[in-house]
Amino acid sequence: MIYSSDNYLDTNKKKKNSETSLQFKSIINNRYLRTKIFNHVNHIHQAIVDRHFIGREHQKGWTLIVKISQVVSLQEFIRINRTDWFIDHFDRVYDTIKLGCKDDNGVVKLDHDIVFKDLLDVIVKRDDSIALKFMLKRFKFTLQTIMQSVYHNRGEQPISIEVYQVLKRYNYINATAYDINVGDSLWYINNLVICVINSGDIAIFDQFCIDCLDPIKSIFNINYVRAYDDVFINIINKLNNNNDNNNNNNNNNSIIFHMVERLLNLGIDLRGPLFINAMKYSNNQEILNWIKNSFDSFDMFVDFYHQSNRWIERLASMDTLKLIDYREPKYNSFNISSAKASADGNLDYLRYMVNQNDQYLFKMSHLENALVKGQLKCVNFIIDAISQYAQPGGQTTKCSTIDASIMSLDLVQRLVNNPNIEIDYYELIRSSIDRPDILEYLLSLGSFSVDIEPSLFLQDPKSIQLLLNQPHLDQPTRVLLFMKKIPNIQTRPLELLYFRGHSLEILCQENMMQPPNWRGAQVADIEVLQLIIKHQSIQSLSPWIIMTRYSQYDDHIELLKDAIVAELAKNEPIHIDGAVHQVFNTACKNGLIKVVECFDDYIGSFAMGGFEIALANNQIQVAKYLGQELAKIFSKKLQTKETTQRVILSILSVLNRVEDDQVFEYFWNLFKALTTNSVLVSRAIGFPSHNRSNNRHLTTNRVDRMIKHYGQYYNGCERDEYQMKPLTLLYGYQAVVINHIITKYQNDVLVNQFIDIKSFDYFEYYKYDLKLCLIPPVPIIINK
Repeated sequence: MIYSSDNYLDTNKKKKNSETSLQFKSIINNRYLRTKIFNHVNHIHQAIVDRHFIGREHQKGWTLIVKISQVVSLQEFIRINRTDWFIDHFDRVYDTIKLGCKDDNGVVKLDHDIVFKDLLDVIVKRDDSIALKFMLKRFKFTLQTIMQSVYHNRGEQPISIEVYQVLKRYNYINATAYDINVGDSLWYINNLVICVINSGDIAIFDQFCIDCLDPIKSIFNINYVRAYDDVFINIINKLNNNNDNNNNNNNNNSIIFHMVERLLNLGIDLRGPLFINAMKYSNNQEILNWIKNSFDSFDMFVDFYHQSNRWIERLASMDTLKLIDYREPKYNSFNISSAKASADGNLDYLRYMVNQNDQYLFKMSHLENALVKGQLKCVNFIIDAISQYAQPGGQTTKCSTIDASIMSLDLVQRLVNNPNIEIDYYELIRSSIDRPDILEYLLSLGSFSVDIEPSLFLQDPKSIQLLLNQPHLDQPTRVLLFMKKIPNIQTRPLELLYFRGHSLEILCQENMMQPPNWRGAQVADIEVLQLIIKHQSIQSLSPWIIMTRYSQYDDHIELLKDAIVAELAKNEPIHIDGAVHQVFNTACKNGLIKVVECFDDYIGSFAMGGFEIALANNQIQVAKYLGQELAKIFSKKLQTKETTQRVILSILSVLNRVEDDQVFEYFWNLFKALTTNSVLVSRAIGFPSHNRSNNRHLTTNRVDRMIKHYGQYYNGCERDEYQMKPLTLLYGYQAVVINHIITKYQNDVLVNQFIDIKSFDYFEYYKYDLKLCLIPPVPIIINK
């Protein structure tokens, strides 16, 4: 073969580019180099992080794969986009799977649809056409298996055109079999339809119709295949952007028209999604006009667009409304009119409707919606239109809350002074509470009185004075306040309220005897609590309103102790979601040792959970305090009850969350009665995912750490003192643990003295769940 100089230069350039790319990839794949070279590497690290499924069904977690040697299954190779390694390891895994499927006569009985279903799910989910081609070339799967993988892992997100072409090549796009699930079939076809539409390739689309849709029409009565709303957005963007870039007048929308018309002839009507997408894409008039002309009569077209009426209210421009000759639907229609246009700020729709019917704005709460959503242009138009078109006899529309972004004195005055607008002064004052100029104006009207709500008081002294100076508050008044609103109260306005001789009547709703889900929510100010207790009593407050404050603070600790005493006085059972438990756990999370120490009466019930939370959040001081309490509970002679065993095991599992080796060693020694027990340690080693680490290297290091410390005890005086026995590997272990221990320690003579590796039958472990497609560790040679 003779190469031209141009071909040679081009080939040489590609070779250099390939070498450069490999060098760059080697840097990216090295965590140390990434950290040293790049200033912001978080997003790079995150790019190789994947939430995936390892081991049995209950084992899920974040795993960071940084070394090929740490991958434990074929699925993981797909998840880290290493299809090449997936292919390289497949035969070894497949040979092992076949060994696990032999019957007593040595005959392999393997159902590929069952064993490889999970693997196919991952391949389809990752849209890996190369891996899919590899699998479909090797094995014949049922159409139902492929359909379920696409439906359950892609949902309404279409497969790529590359995956589609693989499915077509191996005859998986023809859904004509009578024994398949109809529901899965329709979703599968729907996904394929969207895929070929997105391709924008008429040849591919037409062939799909011939191969798949023409035959299926005689089996399934398909009038409409449901497509997600944005099915056409990608192709509209692509085709119209091509027009813009090429600066020509070629009508690429004809491709869309051809596809929709062809589908329509097959009984699949996608004009609805196309209609919505055309409005989303700059109200594309050409597409909308084509849809209009596709109907045999105008009445049919009206019925059609009424089904998308709320989208029209939100999106339609004036040109679109005129083009489709928009008519408001009747109230018995499928999609009746709403106030979406005013809420979403579609001024064109409001103008069009007022031109059609000057009473339109009085039919629904358009003004209220526009005010609440901050749509100022719509608000101005509606106010003017109401003034112009209101009929004699007191025709009105309502006004209540105004969004802060458009709040102004001028706007409020326009609303108040309009005789055709009915004002809800209570709600209007609530929304203007931090605007003294507006508040003063509203209160100066003098024709009403407003009950004050302390939880709305802000620090602005003028607003506070204005509210308290109302005539009906001249005498001491009991102001109603719900208990749950106390965290919203600020100190200064409450001081003024008490100074004026008023008091609070605090109400606790029946369903609020226990705290709401307040995680991260605002808690009561200490000075507010002290003011209420001073002027009323501690009994006027539910204990939880006090205790929840101490999930974030540890000052004035005596107040917390009083609240705990009040809670204990109820003689009620302590619920896991109650105030005591929530405050204790959050205090452990935040490292509030003084708060934790206040819960001595609950330590027996809460210590284990708090210990776990403290370690998970690196609150070592709290963890040590709780650990010492736990060590008192469990004596050297362990109880054998299963419930006690589970609690003890959870302590050891929690130790895997400790990052600092010295801290780990402290707790390992603290719980010596537990960490010398071979049964407990054997079980704890097998489940390192309890540390919730996103770094697999860190996970295996923690397995090594536990093995190391157990070995030190076993080779020391503790072996006789605690009658220690060798650790045993269990068949319920996570695959990453089994692979790591066998790979690293199988030939380690010293470790084999205190871990019984030789008795572990890896082949039996492998047969436990063949669907995992585990990669056998390198030292393992299976010749059964």
